Amino acid sequence: MEYVIDLLESQKQQLERRLYDDKLMYTDRKTASLLLQQLAQLKRAIKYLKLKATRR
Repeated sequence: MEYVIDLLESQKQQLERRLYDDKLMYTDRKTASLLLQQLAQLKRAIKYLKLKATRR
């Protein structure tokens, strides 16, 4: 379970880096909004998995 959480967190960091380093909010808002949606989904998934892992 920890391995999956680590993978999701690393993917989240990659998306955040891509979003902010490429300055997509200024250059390509459509792609930026898709990345922000993916980030939100990843954050929810990480939160859910961490909660599930601690309850066991």
